[in-house]
Amino acid sequence: MTDLQQHLYVVDLVLIAFLLEGVCLFGYFAWTGRGLRPIEIVSNLASGAMLVLALRLALSGASSGAIATCLMGSFVAHIFDLRLRWRRGS
Repeated sequence: MTDLQQHLYVVDLVLIAFLLEGVCLFGYFAWTGRGLRPIEIVSNLASGAMLVLALRLALSGASSGAIATCLMGSFVAHIFDLRLRWRRGS
């Protein structure tokens, strides 16, 4: 396995970890009614997952437009997440 393939493999594992975390958080909320609301889970995980996806695209040689789109998506999800948290704190 080449060095680049190993890096892509690790990034893929991180993306799978994001997915598993989301499933666990959704399950916990559905089972107990406690914890983060589903919209909070999605906005938080989407922000991080889009950053990791941008990294994966950069490592695999994707176009700068695709990478920029992921970074912008991460920014939008992050701002949405902050807005939800700000409202919940008020």
